[in-house]
Amino acid sequence: MRRIIICNPKKTVTLSVTGTDCDLKCAHCGRHFLFGMRTIKEALDTKAESYLISGGCTKDGNVPIDEKTLKKLKNKGARLNIHSGLVTEQQAMLLGRYADTISFDFVYDDNTIDEVYGMKKTKDDYLRSYRFLKKHAKKVVPHICIGLNGGKLSGEKEAIDALFTEGTTEVTFLVFMPIQGTIFENCNPPKEEDVFFVFRYARERLKNARINLGCMRPRRLYDIAAVKAGLDCIVIPSRKAIELCEELKIHIEKKDDCCSL
Repeated sequence: MRRIIICNPKKTVTLSVTGTDCDLKCAHCGRHFLFGMRTIKEALDTKAESYLISGGCTKDGNVPIDEKTLKKLKNKGARLNIHSGLVTEQQAMLLGRYADTISFDFVYDDNTIDEVYGMKKTKDDYLRSYRFLKKHAKKVVPHICIGLNGGKLSGEKEAIDALFTEGTTEVTFLVFMPIQGTIFENCNPPKEEDVFFVFRYARERLKNARINLGCMRPRRLYDIAAVKAGLDCIVIPSRKAIELCEELKIHIEKKDDCCSL
């Protein structure tokens, strides 16, 4: 019997190590998502079973997470999901000592990297960082944002092919949504048929991998497509998606922390 995990990450506290600061101010985000995260102090004062450690990026695309913060959070007995950004091998070694999971944004299109992040980096830089993290961490979950470049497909298929070659066992999909006040605020989310194509391609290519639909996406637009395409986990799905699971007699399991943990 097919099963699907319904994830409601209420037991995971999300924090930003940079507050609301980010050197990149990316075209799709413009620091918007940082405002919903707790500070390090607020997180340390909060009891939680797990923490998602994120933050704004440096100009090189790295999230500057220091060992002191990791030690304090780990000493609370919680599991850590670290959103690292691009890393050197030395940084990957440090994060790997503390992380239960590392969530890594995997962008595999040079034009998208330039237009969204404004960085003079390439897909090879992302692949190199991913390999460093895989080498030194027990679990790395690459994240692919469908339509990241203003709602247009741009390198998602190639990213999946690269992850297939790397032997990836789990991937999380996000979906671009326009945010007011950002460079991409007047863009449209990707078409449902385009998102379904990416889901299906990933399911066919990564046959044995767990495939998640994460929390950063327009709500309700793509949940049905995720069920139909055979994804394994959906964060806070719509009622219609749950009803479809019940109709198809898909066994539902529930999870209360971050989908990548």
